[in-house]
Amino acid sequence: MTQALMIIDVQNDYFPDGKYPLNNTEQTLQNTLKLQNYFRQKLLPIIYIQHINPDPNAVFFCK
Repeated sequence: MTQALMIIDVQNDYFPDGKYPLNNTEQTLQNTLKLQNYFRQKLLPIIYIQHINPDPNAVFFCK
């Protein structure tokens, strides 16, 4: 079985002082970085998913 790490949508907006801060983002980031380091050391694939909307008037959440 092949393993991969998928890191999805880690954005500044979710952290303190962001537009939509979430709970425990700093701890979540530290856990993500630990996993990322582990996968890099083991030469396992890492997939990054980033949500981008090029429209400067785009709303943050779709209704």
